[in-house]
Amino acid sequence: MLLVEDDPAVRSLNALWLRRYGYTVHEASDGQEAVALVTEEDVHPDILVTDLIMPGIGGMSLATSLRPAFSSMKVLYVSGYAKQPDLESGNGQRGVAFLQKPFPPARLLSAVRTLLSWPEPERRSPAGLRSSPRQAAAHNKPDRQLGRLNRGC
Repeated sequence: MLLVEDDPAVRSLNALWLRRYGYTVHEASDGQEAVALVTEEDVHPDILVTDLIMPGIGGMSLATSLRPAFSSMKVLYVSGYAKQPDLESGNGQRGVAFLQKPFPPARLLSAVRTLLSWPEPERRSPAGLRSSPRQAAAHNKPDRQLGRLNRGC
């Protein structure tokens, strides 16, 4: 995960929340630093969590510049501005979401989890059938009956 936020306190807090829940987080203070991380440190983000408005390269420009190298990268834009921007811009991108600041840790974690678990367009179940995110989640739940049986042994 690549977390790009120009406010050091907000960036540190968001990184702390995400790391506590097991995410590997690479931090950058602006778009230029994020690009350097990707090119010089060989970071391969599966998700970009970025502030929309930053000095230099803004969040949308950053995502646009990284997209060709990481076509399956999901993007979570965050912003303290009152109005949600037009994120799609008519190009049909999937895996893009927006989160209004301020937000509690649970909202950030939920947004990241939702984006990362969203299937790619042609994802298929082990049986070869197409599955929705809800069906995939239900399929991956542990069998409670089996757990009860194992506890009795």
